Amino acid sequence: MSLRIGPRKALGLAALVVVAAVAMAVWRAVGTDGLLLMAILTSVGAALAVAWFMLQAERRTMRRLEEMRQHFARGLQGLTTQIEQVGSSTNELASRITWDGERADRFLTALDGRLSRTELLLEMIADRLK
Repeated sequence: MSLRIGPRKALGLAALVVVAAVAMAVWRAVGTDGLLLMAILTSVGAALAVAWFMLQAERRTMRRLEEMRQHFARGLQGLTTQIEQVGSSTNELASRITWDGERADRFLTALDGRLSRTELLLEMIADRLK
């Protein structure tokens, strides 16, 4: 609950002052019966005012939700185009990376040589440890 005084709180305070002044005038003019009638009318009026404020708040909320939905929909439209661009870039890179047979043979030969050297090194270490 905010303690700042805004236009709605000022309007509520003004309505309270007006209702209290009318109640005093009705009480002086009619008596206790008028005061009871004023209390009943005030209770009904307050309930109607609260219902009106709730409807206004719901309308504002629905408007904001619709604005957010539109904003997200625009973002999702942009997202699909970005995903398509990334997919086409990925396909282009994949086509560039494709190796021909000669490159693959050189890579596998170099890999086999390194594995052979690693095996020899491991055997030498195992022999020294024994």
